[in-house]
Parts: sequence; structure tokens; C-alpha cells
Amino acid sequence: MKRSHVSFALVAVAAALGFSGIASAQGITSDYRKVEVSYSDLDLSHVSDAQKLYKRISNAAHDACKQNGVLFQASLYRDCVGKAVGDAVNSVSNENLTAVHLREAGSRAVAAVGR
Repeated sequence: MKRSHVSFALVAVAAALGFSGIASAQGITSDYRKVEVSYSDLDLSHVSDAQKLYKRISNAAHDACKQNGVLFQASLYRDCVGKAVGDAVNSVSNENLTAVHLREAGSRAVAAVGR
């Protein structure tokens, strides 16, 4: 059975805010947020489709991190997006998608994959 969507939780928000000491002062929520991104229309054996899925994942991560209220602090926002995208790419476990991620995210992705 072919998977048709990828789900990821934005756990980076809760972890980052737990150590920051600014969560209550800024009224930030640390709720986990599950996001699903469909790719039933894509064939990930084609690099072009893996690129399309990567773009969908990235856009969803950016939107979800904005909605979780971390946009005010660039480092938290960047960490939130990076964690969400990396987790989603890892959960799909597709060579083409991983290659796109490594190319797009550069050294940030290499560090995450090496953990």
C-alpha cells in the first residue's frame, strides 16, 4: 500500500519554549500541532516530484510554526521549521526526498541526519 501523506508534530516549539523562559511572557502556546501533507498525486521515484513534496512540507512547516507563535524570535522559528521539515523527510524515508532535503537545507540537514 502506497503512503499518500506524511504527518509530523511540531515538537520543537514545545522543547524550545520549555528552555527559553519566555513562553508565559509572550503568551506562546507549546501545544503539539500535527500537520498532514498529501502526496498521493506524486511519484517519489522522480526527483521532480520529490522536489514538489519537499516544497509542500516546507510550506506546511512554515505555516504551522507561524501559527504556533514563534515568528517573533528568529532562532525559535528557524529551529521549529528545521525540526518539522527534517522529521517529515525522515518519516517518508525516500532517497530522492532526502537528497532534495540535504541539498536545500545544506549543513543544517547534515547535522540533523547525523544525530
